[in-house]
Amino acid sequence: TSEGWQLTQYDANGIAFGRRDSPTGKTYVAQIIAHHRPPVNTPDELLAIFKTETEKDYLPDRFKPIELHFQLTSERPYPCVRFRGTIEDLKSRTPQGTLSLPLHVRSLYCQHPTQRDLGGFISYSQRGGPPDPDLDFQTQSFIDGAQVP
Repeated sequence: TSEGWQLTQYDANGIAFGRRDSPTGKTYVAQIIAHHRPPVNTPDELLAIFKTETEKDYLPDRFKPIELHFQLTSERPYPCVRFRGTIEDLKSRTPQGTLSLPLHVRSLYCQHPTQRDLGGFISYSQRGGPPDPDLDFQTQSFIDGAQVP
């Protein structure tokens, strides 16, 4: 794949790619995941559901949230929430063993435009080190390339 990216997930729920930067040890994941959830009627309901789901994903024995930001966005013609977070991954598996590393996540979580009980997210993340200067640019480029048919 391009620039060392490897397919890490491909199933009915979505697709994910990952790559490791050997000189720095940083790892990157780009993914698009869809899943069923309770139907929402308003953008505020979508925001509340996404916050709850995100908090459940970061289990306290593995992750320590440092900062989590959620914001409704109108960048698409259907309801979406922008997420920007830094989470300490307390049990990150690396070639050097299990380490505690920062995880920088940028994502867009949306309600499907026609199926109200279907949601999904487009996410780009970096594990290790401070966020790369172009992390937001790389994220936006990936998100822009993912469109609902």
